[in-house]
Amino acid sequence: MNFRDRLKELRSEKKLTQQELCIEVEAVTGFPLSQQRIAHWEKGVNQPDFETICKLADFFCVSVDYLIGHGDIRTPLTEYSEYKLNPTEQAIIDAIRSFPDRYGTAVKQLVELTQQLLK
Repeated sequence: MNFRDRLKELRSEKKLTQQELCIEVEAVTGFPLSQQRIAHWEKGVNQPDFETICKLADFFCVSVDYLIGHGDIRTPLTEYSEYKLNPTEQAIIDAIRSFPDRYGTAVKQLVELTQQLLK
């Protein structure tokens, strides 16, 4: 897999159009992008600079290696090992991270409601 495929895959997982990705990345990182730049990257016309790759990796919560297609580990192991997550917990975290950021409040409310119901 290469950068253009990974970018498209990660964007699709978050169910974002190219334009929505621009808006979300700028809202979260303060880093402006254009739909045309993303389209060129996804077509393989050109590639972003290192700073942009780092911003995108942070936005998608993946390692730079994963984003550029250099590895298949989405998140550095140190991130999960710090909390000693089991595979089920890791899968839940990965699923939550795949949602667009604008759904964060709804996910938090769902978790809070579930906690109340289980008491």
